[in-house]
Amino acid sequence: MPAPRIIVTGAGGFIGRWLSLALSQTGYQVVGCLRRPDESLAARIPVWQEGLPSPRFKQLVREFQPDWVLHCAGSSRVANSLANPAEDFGQTVKLTDSIYEALALVAPLAKVIQFSSAAVYGQPAALPITEQTAIAPLSPYGWNKWRVEQLGAEWHQAAGIETLVLRIFSAYGPGLRKQVLYDLFCKARHNEVVELRGSGNEQRDFVHVRDLVRVVRWAIDQPFTGFDILNVASGTSTSIRDLAETFLQLVGWNGQLRFDGLATPGMPQIWQVAPQRLAGLGLLPQTPLKTGLREYLSWLEQEELHGDAHRILAAAG
Repeated sequence: MPAPRIIVTGAGGFIGRWLSLALSQTGYQVVGCLRRPDESLAARIPVWQEGLPSPRFKQLVREFQPDWVLHCAGSSRVANSLANPAEDFGQTVKLTDSIYEALALVAPLAKVIQFSSAAVYGQPAALPITEQTAIAPLSPYGWNKWRVEQLGAEWHQAAGIETLVLRIFSAYGPGLRKQVLYDLFCKARHNEVVELRGSGNEQRDFVHVRDLVRVVRWAIDQPFTGFDILNVASGTSTSIRDLAETFLQLVGWNGQLRFDGLATPGMPQIWQVAPQRLAGLGLLPQTPLKTGLREYLSWLEQEELHGDAHRILAAAG
């Protein structure tokens, strides 16, 4: 049986790159679609440098005839969506609709995995969170992720395109150059005082990106059919204060950690998840948080050592 043919949109991003390389190493036929040149990725897999949405995408899909499209492209920052909601809508909703339209016209048998976000839940009135928890986003980013999920359901009904939506909680791991852990590392390298936004009591559910790849491989290999939504979470919540203290201890930093007490617009206070469906599929994350933090720190130190020092210094301010 021939290996599945897979297009990864947003292949230059954190999750897209992990998926592209991991699935290619498994033997799948992977093509990465990315907006900007990426010589290191292009040296390992075939890539299309094509900013989406693009009318040329349909031609590329027609020629490749994918079995799967792993849709990682789109906006990725809550703050940007608050600053420019129209841009976020275009980068998320319009972009995704163009992909489904191309598939319906030239590759209707292709299946889609959408990489959505726990941001669709906002701050739920009741915890823990399950797939049945009401949708209540706190930002245009969250609303647009939900609209994209609806698009998947509509295209499934109208054109039969099968779609699995993965609502991802706090994914982290080597390759991530943003969010709280990256911020901590950059600041701790050059400051005796590290200050973070918030109270430190905010809680998140952290998932190593390798465990997300396991879920994707399960969907492809089983294979998935229909339309469905699945939360990807560990089931263990960690406060930002505990996360920061643990990570800074691993870094070997002995300065002062403090929080400014200000709430971040568009961000929830507490996420606690009950991932029963993931557990029932045998797909609960296998990477303990402290193990994942050590691995991430090792990657950051290698990046700093081998040429990313300018980026670390810039992020540290």
